[in-house]
Formats: sequence, structure tokens, C-alpha cells
Amino acid sequence: MTFNQAAMAVLVSVLIAFLVKGVVSWRRGEGFVPFGLGGMPSSHANAVGSLVAIVYLETGLSLLLIVVGVFGVLFLRDAYGVRWEVTKHSVALNKLMRSKEHVRTGHTRAEVIVGALLGVVVTTVAYLLLA
Repeated sequence: MTFNQAAMAVLVSVLIAFLVKGVVSWRRGEGFVPFGLGGMPSSHANAVGSLVAIVYLETGLSLLLIVVGVFGVLFLRDAYGVRWEVTKHSVALNKLMRSKEHVRTGHTRAEVIVGALLGVVVTTVAYLLLA
């Protein structure tokens, strides 16, 4: 597969994640917000899943796959762990200050898992269709 086809498979996956995130936010009554912080699915996790999938499809088990996988896990850990803690702290501070500021910056575990799986599945399907 050419570079352009592989890049297109990743791009399709990321765009679908943004579309799904916008629809989910709209269904929750928050308006169509495809690029908002937090929310279902995690577009960060989708991008990681997509990159891991395309590297595996292009190179198989390789050093590059291990590198992308390790950095991907660190990235996902940040989206779920660190940024979710920031969200919890923001909620607590807003209660203390009696404020109603937007506080969502991180993702729940489910949002990260769904985002990563969506990235792998959509990228694999797009890759096979474009091949």
C-alpha cells in the first residue's frame, strides 16, 4: 500500500471519531461538539489506535510497532489518568467557588477504550478497502 492510502485510512478513522463525538454530544443535549475536550469516544485514543493499527498492517511485528505502542500507551494513560484527575479537581474547585465553568478535560476509561477500538477497527477496514 502506498503512503497516501495508509494516511487516508488513518484520516478516515480520525474523522469518523470526530463525527461520532459530535453526534454523541448532540444526543446528550450539549450541541454538536466534535472537537470538545473529553467526551465519547476519545479522539486521542482513536488516533493512537489508528496509528498502531496502520503500523502493524504495514510493518507487522517490528521495532516501529513497539515504539508506537509504548508511546501510545503513555498517551492513553495521560488522557485517562492525568487529564481525568484535572477534571475531578476542577469539579471540586467549582463547588468551592460556586462556579459553573466548563470543567471536562479528560476521559473516562470507557471513552478511551471505545476510542482506541474504533481507531483500530475503522483503520483496518479502510486499509483493506483501499488496498
